[in-house]
Amino acid sequence: MDKKLIDDLEFCAINYYGDSFLFEENQIFTEDNKYVSDTKNKYVRKIYENKKLIASIRKDVKKYSDTYLKYKVLNLDVNTNKQLAFDMDMIYTEDITINQAMEINDKLVSLFYNIAIDVYANYYWKGLCIEVINRYH
Repeated sequence: MDKKLIDDLEFCAINYYGDSFLFEENQIFTEDNKYVSDTKNKYVRKIYENKKLIASIRKDVKKYSDTYLKYKVLNLDVNTNKQLAFDMDMIYTEDITINQAMEINDKLVSLFYNIAIDVYANYYWKGLCIEVINRYH
């Protein structure tokens, strides 16, 4: 954790709650209001702006996908019955093409990447808050 960010968040917490609150409570910035939302967004934005971190997460997601997901997605036809297809006259089954499977895989990786960044950013925020509280307990 970045000590400067923790110090800065501690300053925000003291201004918002007062110092006695930090000694008495185990959580900070859990309320649902504009100040808390703006404060959280200020710190979470630092994660999204960290290009080196984002590249590292993207690399890890790609490695995970290539290791565990890609094979399963590309073999969807083997693991499922058939894909339903239809036109105006009839409904029929057809195999999933390799291009369709690759498109599914690419969308899955993109979704997984976005979720990984969001989860990382939210837990980084929670970690900063915990570090501030730990200074008072």
